[in-house]
This record gives sequence, C-alpha cells and structure tokens, in this order.
Amino acid sequence: MNDESNDLTAIKLAELECLTKEFKERFEAGASDVDNFITMIEIERMWSELQNNTQIIY
Repeated sequence: MNDESNDLTAIKLAELECLTKEFKERFEAGASDVDNFITMIEIERMWSELQNNTQIIY
C-alpha cells in the first residue's frame, strides 16, 4: 500500500471508531437511568443510523 492509501484507511478507521464510540455513549446514557430507560424504538433508530453511517464509509 502507498502512503495515500494508508492515510485514507486510517481516516476511515478513525471515523468508524468515532461512530461506534458515539453509539456506545448514547446507548449507555439511555440505559443508565432505570426510571427513564431508552426505548426499543430509540435503540432501533440509533442502530439504523449507525448502519447507514458506516455503510457510507465502506
């Protein structure tokens, strides 16, 4: 691989890590309060967003 390809791969990996970190943080925040627990609809929406955003990167 050349340097340009390595740079592009590193950028894509960083974007994927950012997306998964954001998903995890949002999920944990939604699951941390028993009295205000995240709904399945919200989880499905977040999952769909994660899938769509990662598909764009791929």
